[in-house]
Amino acid sequence: MKKIYLLFILIFLNFSSYSQTGMLNGTGYAPNFSVTDINGTSHTLYDVLDSGYVMVLELLSVTCGHCIAYAPGTENSYQTNGPNGTNVARFLGLEVNSSTDSAAIANFMSTYGVTMPIADNVSPVGINYQLYYTPSYFVVYPDRSYTTLCPMYCVTTSSYSTIENQLNTAIAAWTPPVSGCMDSLAFNYDPLATIDDSSCYYCNPVDTVPTNLNTNWVTNTKAQVSWDNMNDSCNMVWKYYLRYREVNQNPPFGSSLDFDGTSDHVVIPNDSLYNFTNSFTIQARFKADTWLSNNGGHEALVSNFGNNGSSTSGFELAIENNYSSNGLKFSVSTNAGNTGEHTLIYYPSPSYSTGQWYDYVVTYDNGILKMYLDGIFVNSQTIPGTLVSSTYDLVIGARSEDLTGITGNSTFFDGKIDEVNIWNTALNPNQISELHTCSPLINSPGLIGKWDFNEGSGNIAYDLVNSNNGTVNGANYST
Repeated sequence: MKKIYLLFILIFLNFSSYSQTGMLNGTGYAPNFSVTDINGTSHTLYDVLDSGYVMVLELLSVTCGHCIAYAPGTENSYQTNGPNGTNVARFLGLEVNSSTDSAAIANFMSTYGVTMPIADNVSPVGINYQLYYTPSYFVVYPDRSYTTLCPMYCVTTSSYSTIENQLNTAIAAWTPPVSGCMDSLAFNYDPLATIDDSSCYYCNPVDTVPTNLNTNWVTNTKAQVSWDNMNDSCNMVWKYYLRYREVNQNPPFGSSLDFDGTSDHVVIPNDSLYNFTNSFTIQARFKADTWLSNNGGHEALVSNFGNNGSSTSGFELAIENNYSSNGLKFSVSTNAGNTGEHTLIYYPSPSYSTGQWYDYVVTYDNGILKMYLDGIFVNSQTIPGTLVSSTYDLVIGARSEDLTGITGNSTFFDGKIDEVNIWNTALNPNQISELHTCSPLINSPGLIGKWDFNEGSGNIAYDLVNSNNGTVNGANYST
């Protein structure tokens, strides 16, 4: 009886010492262990997990028929998720057959194209992982939780592709925890948080009225507002910008430049920023004084367009007259077509009027031109080829080549231009609709040029984004 009692105590103590066990039913937490693969590299499970990787453990025998059959699927998942793929996981093979040696494992890897590391002579009991049949897979996550594949009889799995898909799905299931405040009533509530880090704080100010309210940088388009207590625990605002315009009033936003239609223009030096490839947006606000008086032709608002007779380059935002009505014309050059020039034209009914402010926008996005007026889409066209960059300067109020002495129809604009904005991205309709009522901020994504003509005097039109300042020639400021 004593021997039986002692044996019972020893068995109880043995199982108690392994209370944290890798169970095939996926419960609890994966126990840590360290092994050395056949190439002499040491692997410690928790070190891998603490580095943020998912660890895939395959308990296998290189002589096992199903281990051989599933090797391609395991290898494919390793290439997809391992260091050569998305780099979110590490794989480790654990050879549990004590009768094999490193040479047999190396031959298995060479024969079946296996590249994941494999450690030899690993005892499942020794590392405290449960095993019925080989192969069995444990997918262990950085938080020590895990899931298993083929928890009882992996031999029933149909093909290596099934194993591959199951491994990929299990790896993709890992969502890193996000620490933060999880109380929706707290001032700093984080809806993305999955772990409450006790950082919640609650704002119940006695007096919510700002103290020492100040306004700075007041212009016709914006003002900076600040106050003394804007950085207290109940306010996370550093600066607040107000942008405004009178309801039902047309631009200008501040002052504008008045062009005489004969020689006035603004020259901005050519810059590689305007060498577009896949997308752009060009905006100008204008008011025509004559609109060519039904004499045909067109007047350029923004242009770096050039035409040497056989080929063209650059782009041009312009207005046009067809001898009876007024419309909009945009020209752009690609490497396709006779001269490469492609135009997008729009004539409304009734015709556009002189003395009226208009907000004119054109976008290009991978071969598709779209035209907007006053925030509303009006026309589009698909054009072939790739864009051809211009060597001409960027000119506001005329075509670039008009300044080089090339003879032809004059394209000098007669009227006022309030501001010109250029993006290296194609704005979407919602963004363009918003732009119609307010001027873009200088840190707007993709904005590479902004000339708002709010200087009021002098001969420099400042680019508020990249300092590609323009020289004003003849045009006068107007409010």
